[in-house]
Amino acid sequence: MTETKRILYLEDDPLDFELVQAALGAAGAKYALTRVETQEEFLAAIRAGGWQVICSDHTLHGFNGDWALSQARAHRPEVPFIFISGRMGEETAIDSLKRGATDYVLKHALVRLVPAVERALREAAERAELRRAEDALKASAALYRLLMDSSPDVVLLLDREERCRYLNSPTAQLLQRKAEDLLGRRQTELFPSEVAQRHSQAIQEVFRTGQPSQSEELIGLPHGRMWADTRLLPVRNAQSEVIQVVAILRDITERKRAEEDRQHWDARLQQLQKLESLGAMAGGVAHDFNNILTSILGYTDLLADEVPAGSAGHDYLRQLTAGARRAAELTMQLLAYSGRGRFVIRSLNLSQLVREMSHLLDISGGRRNLLKYRLLEKLPVIEGDANQMRQAILNLVTNAAEAVGDRDGQVTISTGLQECDQASLAGTYLQDNLSPGTHVFLEVEDTGSGMTAETLAHAFEPFFTTKSTGRGLGLAAVLGIVRGLGGGIKAASEPARGSRFRLLFPVARTFPPPAVAAARQAAEQWRGGGTALLVETEAASRKTARGLLEELGFDVLAVSSGFEATEVFRARAAEIRLLVLSAALSRLDLEHLFLEVSQVRNPPRVIVAAPEAEFDSMKRLHQPRVAGFVHKPFEAAELREVLREAHESLASTVPIPPAS
Repeated sequence: MTETKRILYLEDDPLDFELVQAALGAAGAKYALTRVETQEEFLAAIRAGGWQVICSDHTLHGFNGDWALSQARAHRPEVPFIFISGRMGEETAIDSLKRGATDYVLKHALVRLVPAVERALREAAERAELRRAEDALKASAALYRLLMDSSPDVVLLLDREERCRYLNSPTAQLLQRKAEDLLGRRQTELFPSEVAQRHSQAIQEVFRTGQPSQSEELIGLPHGRMWADTRLLPVRNAQSEVIQVVAILRDITERKRAEEDRQHWDARLQQLQKLESLGAMAGGVAHDFNNILTSILGYTDLLADEVPAGSAGHDYLRQLTAGARRAAELTMQLLAYSGRGRFVIRSLNLSQLVREMSHLLDISGGRRNLLKYRLLEKLPVIEGDANQMRQAILNLVTNAAEAVGDRDGQVTISTGLQECDQASLAGTYLQDNLSPGTHVFLEVEDTGSGMTAETLAHAFEPFFTTKSTGRGLGLAAVLGIVRGLGGGIKAASEPARGSRFRLLFPVARTFPPPAVAAARQAAEQWRGGGTALLVETEAASRKTARGLLEELGFDVLAVSSGFEATEVFRARAAEIRLLVLSAALSRLDLEHLFLEVSQVRNPPRVIVAAPEAEFDSMKRLHQPRVAGFVHKPFEAAELREVLREAHESLASTVPIPPAS
């Protein structure tokens, strides 16, 4: 059904209105013609709206059609306007068309009215459709720009000459220039030459092949460097020809940093797992060695009293004892690497410690004037073990002196303070031990042969050495000692430029009281008395310890398990004055035994005989407090001194030292 078109007609002559109405009706078209006569009526009608065509006579009483045209264009510019006049010259008609009229029809040629109206309606519909398309295009363009400007990615549209024809806001922000200054410029003017040349090759390849490309690249920018995921996409015309290329650069710097961090932590985890497994192995080997050496040293002590002094046999025993002691030193280095060495924690001033051992260090250096000292006065103290720290320093200096060799060179030992943040601690061995803050450092630097990065990565592994005569335990022991004392190590080296090892330790917040005092000179003739209960799981060590205790005057009850010890103690508690036990006993056996001991009014003194590696299990036990420690492998003099101190101590008990 055809829609009725509403036409507003400004006409002051009723007869002319009827003629126009008749002309429209004769054409069979459905038009609804509404007449107004005055300016007020015309204005009210066009303001109300709803008209498809506006018509007007040109000559009216008191005004003319030009006024009506101006009002119609002002209020309804989208509605066609047609003059219907009886006396309108050609010049006037052309002038009206220029001012916005759609057409004009003379009253004596009303046969043209319907075609003029229909043409006007068609053109109006076309203009409306065009406006809708333009509005949609503008909306689409605005949405596109909004999306592009909201994207964090850099987006450029480049022609064959690589000139920028479009860019979004992030592009201008990234390049720190105004968008209008970038339009029309070649991409070689926007990016550093090396990056632009790489882009140019890739862009021309897209134009040539029509295939998109993707790459990850490091781009230098005014504000720094950025990792970018760069994608180049072809833009084609209707003939599928590549006419432009869209370049999209996505900032992946954080992703790259996260990947690097993950790789770093994966490598650290693998290194820690490797060190942990090697440490467990080293601790296990040291434990077995200690049991063997305990028997060797114990029996040599017992034989020494039987063999005449000055005889060949006595000399053999002396050499056997010296060899066993050297083997014991080796086990101590293995324990140090595993982080389970013998630690007696006290306040240490590293500058003072280095001064005290400077003579020994100078001898270890092998040449005069090789060592140089830069020691900070009034250095804050750390919490550490003096003997273990001396061993670490000696190992570092020995390695440094060997790296210098016979060449002219220098080994510098320095102490001082370093403020460490998270960034400066990155790459530190044992980094998890350290927190940001003030740290005391001890550094050994040499000008020797140095190491490659690959060699340095293995430097702290046990048994790794670049020297034909080395055991590969020097730096491994240093790592274990520093691990046990809660510190970290920063290492750097370059071939032919030397090496630098810096040990970092937290500043002590408190000054703990000294641990058990160093053994005083033992009374050579001290002897004990009474019954001693010896609990040792390893047969050879049990036999050796029994002989040493009997030599010192004790009646010994020797058993091999915690269960046996509990039964014997329960039966003979009143006469047992000394309990010597191995920390290798199971936790359950120890707890049962200690429960029995705690129920006695005058409990015996307890001596722990074990490698330091087994003290962790002891420290977690609630009962009893321990009177002393003797470390495997031990000799008669050491056992005698520990027992004497335990016997003569007024306090009679000493807390188990905290595990390192």
